[in-house]
Amino acid sequence: MLALSLVRLGLPTLAAAALLGCASSPLPPEPPHLVTTSTVTTHSVSSSTSTSAPLSREQVAAIVAAPDRTDADRTNDQRRHPVELMSFVGARPGWTVLDVSTGGGYTTELLSRMVGPTGMVWAQSRPRNPRAAPPCPRPRRAAPPRSWPRAATA
Repeated sequence: MLALSLVRLGLPTLAAAALLGCASSPLPPEPPHLVTTSTVTTHSVSSSTSTSAPLSREQVAAIVAAPDRTDADRTNDQRRHPVELMSFVGARPGWTVLDVSTGGGYTTELLSRMVGPTGMVWAQSRPRNPRAAPPCPRPRRAAPPRSWPRAATA
């Protein structure tokens, strides 16, 4: 009888203790993302650290309007509203981003342009079904220019 009452009393107490043990305190605020750049010359070394700001809507529009994007991408732009999407995403130069379920890579390409050469884009897609017919080859893109054009300022 005593053992049965201990079990009745012990199980709720044990469950309450487990729930309290799983409770966590709020996470500390995230520190600002820092981008460090260094310049090395034969005479001096200089370094600067700054907080990277999100790209402006005009900068995102310049990325979307890049002349080396394919006609298929421009057709997709009409229904996918990439300027609004990328402005919402807010990826910054130098960030590492993940594109889940990439499909044909439309968003992956835009993200890679946003994070620039110092950033990294991880793209994940479902493995191809080995029993399915091979995919149609995609048209080859023109090589990107050596330096990306900067947005014109008024």
